[in-house]
Amino acid sequence: MNRARTLASILCLLSTTITLEACAQPQTSLPPTRLADVAEQPSRAAPTPVDFSSSAEAIDMAHSAALEAANAEAAKPAFAQATLALDAAISATDARIGSVWRQDPAPLDYHSVLESWKNPSGSLSAGSTSRGLLLGSQELAFDGDHHTIIPRARPRNTRFGHPTMLAILKDSGEAVARQFPGSKIAIGNIAYKNGGDIRWSVSHNSGRDADIAFYVKDAKTGTPLEAAPDLVTFEENGVSMGGGEYLFDVERNWALAKALLTHDKAQIQYIFISAGLKQMLLDHARELGEPAEILARAEDALKQPTDSSPHNDHFHLRLTCDLEDRLRGCVDRGPRWEWVDWHDRELLERTIAMLPGLQDPDPATRLEVLAYIDAIQSPAAPEVALLIAAYNDDPEVRERAVGMARGYYAFDGAAIVGMQRLIRSGSIDDSSRAKLYALLRRSLDPWTIPFVKEQLADRALSPAEKAWAARALSHQMEPELVPYILEQLMIQPPEVKQELALVLRRITNHSEAIVWDKASVDELEKAHAKWTGWWESNRQFERERWVAQGMKEIGVEPNFFKAYTAVDTMLTALPSAPDHLVYNINRSLREITGRWAPLEQTDGKKLQDYWKKWWSKHRKRLLSTS
Repeated sequence: MNRARTLASILCLLSTTITLEACAQPQTSLPPTRLADVAEQPSRAAPTPVDFSSSAEAIDMAHSAALEAANAEAAKPAFAQATLALDAAISATDARIGSVWRQDPAPLDYHSVLESWKNPSGSLSAGSTSRGLLLGSQELAFDGDHHTIIPRARPRNTRFGHPTMLAILKDSGEAVARQFPGSKIAIGNIAYKNGGDIRWSVSHNSGRDADIAFYVKDAKTGTPLEAAPDLVTFEENGVSMGGGEYLFDVERNWALAKALLTHDKAQIQYIFISAGLKQMLLDHARELGEPAEILARAEDALKQPTDSSPHNDHFHLRLTCDLEDRLRGCVDRGPRWEWVDWHDRELLERTIAMLPGLQDPDPATRLEVLAYIDAIQSPAAPEVALLIAAYNDDPEVRERAVGMARGYYAFDGAAIVGMQRLIRSGSIDDSSRAKLYALLRRSLDPWTIPFVKEQLADRALSPAEKAWAARALSHQMEPELVPYILEQLMIQPPEVKQELALVLRRITNHSEAIVWDKASVDELEKAHAKWTGWWESNRQFERERWVAQGMKEIGVEPNFFKAYTAVDTMLTALPSAPDHLVYNINRSLREITGRWAPLEQTDGKKLQDYWKKWWSKHRKRLLSTS
């Protein structure tokens, strides 16, 4: 059975507009993003199979397929549309994770999966490292052949961890001892027996984090110590602070990092360490002639954190989720290295295999299936949620699905179609409709633009809904929108003009002195003439130049608006800057630092507080590199 047929069978019963007899009709096989024509549909040529060589192209194709479904005039529209749209979403997810569908997943008893999820047994790292739990943990002895727990951590009862973590710590300590006999790895906090918060860190919740003291040498004699006496803090040159009693043992610390990065059970996400000490390790590894693959892994995983201490006194090891745990609710956050298996394929297969649970006669079970797909953070979770919401008549399931989708920021084109269908349907109230427009805004998906244009052209929509639609463009910084917005500013209701004017100012990083929603006709015409003149003078330039020119208002030279040296000036300007500058300062700070910040936050003072807290910790180091 191919996937389109599988999804057709699953989704047929999801729509209350389809009879059981219709669901029983056989379906023919078609390429991944197309549904077989049902018997009553007029015949048409078979579509061209999707070429998955380009992820972006495949996702666009998936959107087109879903849009075709949403507009289809089929004899059984809900059946055809729901199946085609969800198949398109799965195909787009296939493309995004970089592989082509091979076969249907093995049949699963979704009741058993739900039961195992709700009542887990064995060892489990659940949730994230900062908001998680640890079940069935193992205890690490205070002392072993090749490890020891540092004195300050012994009374804390934080020597419990996931079995994989403890195995890696022991094996890596042994690997170093084989190369440097007599060495012991010195370990600090891992986790409490059942996980959860520990007072010494914001992570270590789920047994996948461990603090490891650096191997040290006696500074006077150069003799390696068997094990570090504590978490010894080092200057960037490898000499300990507070008197220089110890030296950073670069040979053994590299041996440990290499053992961790190459362990056959380990999938390393991070080994936190200060930038200077990391450089010492990499320089040493290059001198040794280490393989390029290992050096690349070290470049990725060895990292000074951006939102905590510099980690110049210990390694902080973080593992990614095991497959078994990932399928039971273990969640990975942060960057995704190419050399780590993130289990996307298995998560996608599990998601598809669980879809029959969404036609269970008990609404409570359908809700549990949605909750499970959400808990495992499936790569297709938002698509499934939005399409189930769009093609399901059960209000409680629909509400749960929309609420679930609001927890995600990345959507494929097919999910955008699901949102659009819901917005245009009569099955939701204004409150839910406003939330869906907000979801479109947060998704940053460019497919939002043509939909918003259609909504603003719909004379039947209320001014309030048109304002929600206009607001969905808030983060669409496409220069091509400028002439469209200028045109709409002369014809839309006042509340819509206000939203569109904000988008215009953000795109151009420029403003004219007018309050669009309160201006007279004469003022509107004059302002429109000024903006049109600005556009004619600047349309040939890229948006980056517009942003740079706008930054001159706060004293940032255009050539330096993306440099660390501009950060202090930007932070000083935030509280009193006009709205468009606040927005573009925030975006520029994100680009300069590589740090995430909420685009939805428009209060300059709050953004200043947010950025200052981070910048104060990293200013000296980052400015020294500019």
